[in-house]
Amino acid sequence: MGLLPVNGATLRADARVREAARDIGARYGVDYTDDAAVTALLTERRKSLETEQRRPAGGRVPELSPQLRALLDGRH
Repeated sequence: MGLLPVNGATLRADARVREAARDIGARYGVDYTDDAAVTALLTERRKSLETEQRRPAGGRVPELSPQLRALLDGRH
């Protein structure tokens, strides 16, 4: 499944979308209008998933960023 063709410029283009993206970002500690920050977050998540898939049962999971941990734990 591919990603939606949405980037920071798209999110900033409409005031309502921009404010919603900023509100959501404030809850999770991520500026979703910052393409570099979102790319880094997605890259970190992909690496964590790949590591998780390769680790033996009972192995240790690598430490995640506080923002990603909050997303995974369902905290807003």
